[in-house]
Amino acid sequence: MYQIGDIAWRLQLGETPLKDLESPRWYIKKHRYRDAFDSLRRLRNTPVQAARDLYYIHAQVRLEEIMLGDGDITVSEGVESWTTSGRYWIRFKQLFLIGRVRRATLAAFVVMIAQQMCGINIMAFYSSTLFVDADASERQALLVSWGFGLINFA
Repeated sequence: MYQIGDIAWRLQLGETPLKDLESPRWYIKKHRYRDAFDSLRRLRNTPVQAARDLYYIHAQVRLEEIMLGDGDITVSEGVESWTTSGRYWIRFKQLFLIGRVRRATLAAFVVMIAQQMCGINIMAFYSSTLFVDADASERQALLVSWGFGLINFA
């Protein structure tokens, strides 16, 4: 978003949901497996890797459908058989009712809040503005911000 002007930040925020509309996972949720495979082929080195990932995503989406489903769904895998009626909500309640799980949930919550409050997100989101305010050119600021994001990604 170089040399766009005052609306650049709106365009950057607005494009994020659009990029994810046609992800392999979205295609699988819509039962468009061929499109999902084609999308994965562009991301993977070989068709075998794409097929493997297609199966993994399909299995994960299916399990989510079972876990979040409304009715009594019995899943049989070999000897094991279980019913998922209300399973999601039972597990959600266990986050707060079982002592050791509650403590782990609280610890995860504290870490997430600490990450939000430590200030690194401000640097990540406003780094290009900060560099421009420090007398860097707009192009240099964007390149430095890109490098900062790359380092954080790795």
